[in-house]
Amino acid sequence: MKVAKYTNDPVAINYGLRNFPYFVLNMEQRNENGTITSNPEIADYRKEIRQIKQYYLDYEQGADFQPEGNGGHYVSSDVRFKTIRTLINKEARFMFSQTPDIFIKTIGDKNEAEKKQIEQYQEIFNRVMKDSKFPKKLLLGAKDCLIGKRIACLVDISEQGQILIHFYNSLQFYYELKPGTEELSKLITFEPIGSLYDVTRVYRYLVNRYEVTDTDKVQVRSALYDSKGTIMQELVPQKELALDYIPAVVITNDGLLEQQGGVSDVEFLSDYESAYSRIANGDIDADRQNMNPVRYVVDMNSNTTKGLSNAAGSFWDLKSEQNQNEVHPMIGTLAPSMQHSEPVKMTLERIRSAMYGEVDVPDISQDGLLSGITSFKALKALYYPLTTLCNERMKTWKPAIEKLVDIVINLALINVSEVTDYYNLQSLTQVNYTVNISENYALLDDETEEKATDISEVLNNIRSRKSYNEKWRKDELETDDDQDAELLQIAVENNMFDTLSANPSVSSEISRRYGEQQIDEGIEIEGAKTSLGIDEGEGTEAE
Repeated sequence: MKVAKYTNDPVAINYGLRNFPYFVLNMEQRNENGTITSNPEIADYRKEIRQIKQYYLDYEQGADFQPEGNGGHYVSSDVRFKTIRTLINKEARFMFSQTPDIFIKTIGDKNEAEKKQIEQYQEIFNRVMKDSKFPKKLLLGAKDCLIGKRIACLVDISEQGQILIHFYNSLQFYYELKPGTEELSKLITFEPIGSLYDVTRVYRYLVNRYEVTDTDKVQVRSALYDSKGTIMQELVPQKELALDYIPAVVITNDGLLEQQGGVSDVEFLSDYESAYSRIANGDIDADRQNMNPVRYVVDMNSNTTKGLSNAAGSFWDLKSEQNQNEVHPMIGTLAPSMQHSEPVKMTLERIRSAMYGEVDVPDISQDGLLSGITSFKALKALYYPLTTLCNERMKTWKPAIEKLVDIVINLALINVSEVTDYYNLQSLTQVNYTVNISENYALLDDETEEKATDISEVLNNIRSRKSYNEKWRKDELETDDDQDAELLQIAVENNMFDTLSANPSVSSEISRRYGEQQIDEGIEIEGAKTSLGIDEGEGTEAE
């Protein structure tokens, strides 16, 4: 593992970690007799805490840098550019600003009862996402994952049957894996709740502890602690779960095979940002010192040159020096050449380009970059490297989200009565299913061109009309019945303008509608006669 460079002030890091509950780690190392045993994994995590906090400081405040130096008569600029934050936010927004589509589907041909169960599975997970604010937490969790290497997602269920998904950043949980696998053997989450401190300024932490025992049972305990590690309230006494695995997933920002704990994008970008800030601040200092020209006088009486005004339009009444044989009075200015501006600009552009290239984010803010883009295909090509990077990351995120769906459904099946009451379901039984996840990257698309392509596929019998409607008219035609009615209407209209179709359903539909029309017209005629007081006999005599 690369040794972290603690370039920021250690006091700032310690201050940022002032509310970290170290007592949780001490509790994991303390034996029954009170002695503390050595745990290499916890020791490594203790070292990693400062490194992760350093990444968060670089993200929030900008990477630290060493100023070019103070000249004694001026103080160096300290403007920290925050390109790292910009790039990480762009990555996360591109991936999850539009929440991926998560669909629970049947496997093979199923009867109506099994299809109904799948629909209820989907309804439960949709409600869980809404109650957990899943779209927002997913976006924020992606940022934390890129900064702090990993995040954890924990699923729990209340006594009333409500299922929720909780997100934790890398400074809010500790975990261990079963040897040789990616299955969790221990997960401890700790987070401050409510206000960071109460009236007595005692920090409070909600600590959830999950551990797989030697008998492959999962034990859970939840309690509220103060900053000294004293239990303030026992929320969930230690008990065994009905599940044989910990209901959580750890999502890592993958690097190499040996980096199982994930990597931080900040680590690769901090050196660039530090160099960028150092050069940019040196340029600011040079501009600040040379923005006003140096004024000079030659052979002038010093009594008349004191306190000269630099204001625009000011008038100077000066006298030359009279104590010299040959006097050559002069007044002038020395303006800086600023020849360093172009080299500095090129250097900063190279550093900025390297940072954007490190995470494959296109720098569309450059002058003239968008002027040459005339189609959405060109825009897609511009974002192709970032799309490829996000596809690589989704190879980790998709299985994790699928696992969350499985956990939610398993918890619902274990607590059927509570879940059916809470979510107002008729019944809940176990059926086989599969989870389909489709990413929705935040990339503009040429809808007109895509529609034209889909229409040509429909005309060439490559795509069905129903498939086209499901893609482009899903807001208007929400159910299969709406789709079938629309397709039948299309067939009826085609038949009206062409010839009678041999399809009996269409012919019967036309006959039915024609019959209903005649009946409606007859009712309207009879109603008109009744309103005028005319019966059948009177009508005949009048005729």
